[in-house]
Amino acid sequence: MFKAFCLLTALASPAATLAGTIDFARDIRPILSDSCFACHGPDANQRKAELRLDVKESAFGKAESGAAAIVPGNLEQSELVKRISTTDPDEVMPPPKEHKPLNPEQADLLKRWIQEGASWSGHWAFESVKPVRLPDEAGRNPIDSFVQARLAREGLAPAPEEDPARLLRRVSLDLTGLPPTIAEVDAFIEACRNDRDAALSAAVDALLASPHFGERLAVPWLDLARYGDTSGYHNDSLRDMWLWREWVIKSFNAGMPFDQFTVEQLAGDLLPDASIDQKVASGFHRNVMTSDEGGLIEQEYLNLYIVDRVATTGVTWLGLTVACAQCHDHKYDPITQKDYYQVYAFFHNVPENGKDGVRDRNPQPFLPVPTVQHQADMTRLDGEIAAAEAHVQQLAQALEAKQAAWEQERAASAQPLEPAGPAARIPLDADGNGIGTDGGTIQGTLKGPGTFVEGVAGRGYAVERSAWIEYGDIFSFEKDQPFTVSAWIRLHPGGGSPFGKMESSASVRGWDVEFHGTKPSFHLISQWPANAIHVQGQRDLPADAFLHLAVAYDGSGRGAGVRMYVNGQPEPATVVIDTLTDTIKTSEPFSIGRRGTAGAPFAGQIDDLRIYSRSLEAGEAVALGGASTLAILKVPVSQRTPEQAAQLQKFFRETQAPEF
Repeated sequence: MFKAFCLLTALASPAATLAGTIDFARDIRPILSDSCFACHGPDANQRKAELRLDVKESAFGKAESGAAAIVPGNLEQSELVKRISTTDPDEVMPPPKEHKPLNPEQADLLKRWIQEGASWSGHWAFESVKPVRLPDEAGRNPIDSFVQARLAREGLAPAPEEDPARLLRRVSLDLTGLPPTIAEVDAFIEACRNDRDAALSAAVDALLASPHFGERLAVPWLDLARYGDTSGYHNDSLRDMWLWREWVIKSFNAGMPFDQFTVEQLAGDLLPDASIDQKVASGFHRNVMTSDEGGLIEQEYLNLYIVDRVATTGVTWLGLTVACAQCHDHKYDPITQKDYYQVYAFFHNVPENGKDGVRDRNPQPFLPVPTVQHQADMTRLDGEIAAAEAHVQQLAQALEAKQAAWEQERAASAQPLEPAGPAARIPLDADGNGIGTDGGTIQGTLKGPGTFVEGVAGRGYAVERSAWIEYGDIFSFEKDQPFTVSAWIRLHPGGGSPFGKMESSASVRGWDVEFHGTKPSFHLISQWPANAIHVQGQRDLPADAFLHLAVAYDGSGRGAGVRMYVNGQPEPATVVIDTLTDTIKTSEPFSIGRRGTAGAPFAGQIDDLRIYSRSLEAGEAVALGGASTLAILKVPVSQRTPEQAAQLQKFFRETQAPEF
């Protein structure tokens, strides 16, 4: 790309024009543009006599008077010569009212041009590049030949060769923007003693291979792209565009062809199967100034963004200021208003807002761009995930066989599926209703925004500390009354009491189940802590998975009379306090989601709460841990519904297969 730029510069150099020859683009067009185009140019609304002097076909055609405006080689028949030569104020051109009179030198130049044949050419920017003959003066490279030819015409001699240190400094600053190091200067001086040309060629090759070369070339390109790490308007908020800048530098260093460089920046995200780099490349037009001002008019700023993109595209790729065509056909360049708005329509497809969103963040859309290390980590994690999924698949197959054996063993057991004699069952299927107690029902009252979601048996009650269900003065046991409480519970690590009947006064009289973190505790309290029983499980139970907890108390008034079961299995526990001697009865309401009206709010899910008026035996606790689900075992495998099969599998894996 760099070599192409140098070549274009050489071919377009004014030094290619031989001295003494009138050049239309250089000598004649500026006169016509300044003095004639206002009335005889591209603006159809201002054009007089239907004559255009900016178009060859019209200029060499017929003027309104019937004479040709320009007749190559013939001054007498050229209307233009007549009009610039007359002293008649009604005939002279330009008209005196325009205040654009030609000076004698300009008039003479126009006449000489016509006399010499009125050669015509388009603006050099719109002409095809043509090969040129090298001047006779020899140089070390073609560019030197043009320089030396011009010096010869001006009667100048080349400056003496620069000393090696200054020469390397100039070359290094030109190609990288950085001065050479002392070591590089010393090495270059030494190399020049043997062969100056070879040393310079090697130094240039090294500089072109330097990553700083791309940084140097990127500077004018970043200016064209209006690159910035802030948004520009209003608060001038921060913006991350450095990835696009790095893409430009990398592209220059890689010598990317200019056509590809262009396509990827204007439409890289629209290419088939566009890579991340190609999408980043299209950030060229994300450099547009944007605003996060709260009171802006969205459509106004969307228009500003599009106008900016059209103008930037014209300047960068066409070398033209196309903004004039926003209001009318361009007066001096071949850009029509229709052309302008066709490009405008292209950029109007960008899905963005006039207000660019959150301050100090890039406006949407966002593009995740992993670093090399991130990509390596993602590749590694993808492999680990695939291995884990394969392991889960193998485990699931093993569990199917294990579950079949467990079902056969459990179905053959004589253990009853339901313990006899529950005092109450609270299924928690819907809004606190349907509470069976000794054949009757009682009504709970929802306190706060708890919800009923899928549980183990039907639905269950989910709560996040700010709600509970209140049932009034029920389950008011005394210290010498045996009872058992059980429920399916899904824990959150924060602990709290899933249910209980306990005062919030200083004595905190009553009973409850409470989790300290994820360790289960059971309290029977008359006066805390001097007159109470506190038994706590020895291990942390798993969070965010359903488990069945049962606590049985034998009415002995001793901590040793409390037994805990998790998923039907005895849970090791420690008696922390064992001083109970007085009553635990209280009129505080029984609540689910906390222990009464105020204490130890719970976060988690509770399902299928059961309270028995006796202390269940170990075998009964095993059955209770899955009573509603284990009833499915009585249904032959071939007759189970998909829902029943899924419920039984879920129970087995959560309670009997900890490895899953």
